Amino acid sequence: MPRIAQTVNVFPMIKHQLKNISKIVFYLIGGLIILATVSVKNVSASINFSDCPSPGTICFGNNRNIEYIRGNLPIIISAPHGGYLTPAQIPSRTSGSCGGGSIITARDIGSQEYTREVADLIHQSTGRWPHIIINHLHRSRLDANRPISSAACGSSLAEEAWREFHSAIDFAKGLSTNQCGRGHYFDFHTNWHNNANEQYVEMGNLLVASQLRFSDLHLDTGLCGGASCVNESSLRSLVRNEGVTLSQALRGVNSLGTILQRRGFRSTPSQQIPSPTGRFFNGGYNTGHHGSKYGGVIDGTQVETNLYMINSASGVTSYSRSLAPSILDFLNANYQNFDLRDTDRNGIICQVSRVTSSPSPTPPRAGSVTPPPGSSPTPPGGQLPTPTPVRGTYNFPLAQLFDFSPRLSDLESVFENVVRGVLGFTLIILFIMIIIGGYKYLTSGGDPKSLESAKATLTYAIAGVLLISLSYLILILIQETTGTNITNFRLVVP
Repeated sequence: MPRIAQTVNVFPMIKHQLKNISKIVFYLIGGLIILATVSVKNVSASINFSDCPSPGTICFGNNRNIEYIRGNLPIIISAPHGGYLTPAQIPSRTSGSCGGGSIITARDIGSQEYTREVADLIHQSTGRWPHIIINHLHRSRLDANRPISSAACGSSLAEEAWREFHSAIDFAKGLSTNQCGRGHYFDFHTNWHNNANEQYVEMGNLLVASQLRFSDLHLDTGLCGGASCVNESSLRSLVRNEGVTLSQALRGVNSLGTILQRRGFRSTPSQQIPSPTGRFFNGGYNTGHHGSKYGGVIDGTQVETNLYMINSASGVTSYSRSLAPSILDFLNANYQNFDLRDTDRNGIICQVSRVTSSPSPTPPRAGSVTPPPGSSPTPPGGQLPTPTPVRGTYNFPLAQLFDFSPRLSDLESVFENVVRGVLGFTLIILFIMIIIGGYKYLTSGGDPKSLESAKATLTYAIAGVLLISLSYLILILIQETTGTNITNFRLVVP
């Protein structure tokens, strides 16, 4: 017993030191809570959609790498590979950093430009805006048409931009669903296929070239791989709910490829070119992820424009003037109750209808798109010249586009490491305090002073654990209330 009492007498000094440490820790945690609360706007890791409350207004993500233009049409258009920015803070994507394999880093020339022109022309035609999502990072820094691991290749800033890009698409899909009950997502790209038999616009709906060579009957009722061709496509919702067959949606009289071909730009699949005659992009990550193959009511199409069609500013304009009305004709012809041009002038462009998944495609409905006057099936000719970057003038408020805030990625890393270290050290100290408090309580022998000391130690330790937990819950509450991701520290100078 004397030996135990002698051991207990060591605790007053330990208790005094632990009290001082615990006070410092409590003040530090409180400071972090205050810092997170008052800096909510400066540490956002996502797009604040309240910054673009009305159609045609722009929201940017952190560092202005991702741009979202809010729309009020059930049309969503993205340009994942048209960016120019190569910030030093984001390392180049390499085979090594991306986990091996070949890495494509070439920018899709002209894709951002024709995305903007198509959006502007749709606005001129309808008085309404499609939703636009543009990745401003060069493909060497971010490939937004890949899963995040191979898209960002380990860069936290690139991963942040990837999440912003796809969250903007998801946000636009939600608005389109609420507005019209369905909609269509278009992913705009440029390809370099320079053989004569490959110079066409490739409409990718996830079916590969060999599957597009199937008969119409097979596409409508047969299998593509282990599932029906309908379920393997990104047009699943369109076929199941709008009264058209898959073959009609892909290459019928009202298909996007056929309509665009009638306006003078060779396209496949279409009535004129039912299946590809050469290389063919059938749709990438974005079309699969955001189309209707895996459910939902937003269909998807990857539009792969051949570079020879848009290799100049005049080429971009000519092509956009055909693609924009073709998209509107395609949607009006294939989606029931769509009148995106509001031809009745009643302010109603669509009606929300309850969509269901029928076990098989329903019979096609009547109606077709009349070829526009003066249209020609002959595509624009010419050889593929040396590609050059295309920059144009567009009717978008882009004066702020290149007004970038300073990057503080180095300080972000230091700050995150310090916070992790402090929290880890704090939890260790609190754990030790709980052990010491418990030991003091067991060895108090009923002595009131020893019991009081043990209770105080346990109280401090438990209060510390609770305070840390409460701190994190407060951060989560702020995040859920404001939509700002403040658990991922990012510092931006206002």
